Amino acid sequence: MTGRHNQAPRASSNRALQRCTMGPGRAKPEAISAEFPGMLEQWRRDPTGMRPPGGESAEELHQRLQSWLMEVSTSYQNKKLLVVSHSGTLRMLIALALRAPIASTRHMDMPYACWSRLYCDGEGTRLAFHQRA
Repeated sequence: MTGRHNQAPRASSNRALQRCTMGPGRAKPEAISAEFPGMLEQWRRDPTGMRPPGGESAEELHQRLQSWLMEVSTSYQNKKLLVVSHSGTLRMLIALALRAPIASTRHMDMPYACWSRLYCDGEGTRLAFHQRA
């Protein structure tokens, strides 16, 4: 066989799909707890309006993903796209698809290796299913 069907899928990395940055020297949210007691618990309840010192706010992550989603909605129209990312990033993408507030990301379970399907078409972006294992 020749042609597109036996070509390997193209993989690429995109800054827009990276996890929310917690600031210098804080690779994981738990690092904030030691430095700023109470901040992590508040961030887990509702990240709206919060920014870890030197890190990225949930609103910045939202804007970054919204721009990316608009771009791929156009450039990948009528195509399939697999996105693999950190759970916080994926929850924010789902919130964008549902036009839900940022705080809604705290009410989405996302176990390891689960997958969700979003449709982006002329009708907009919508969630087909979530949390299939």
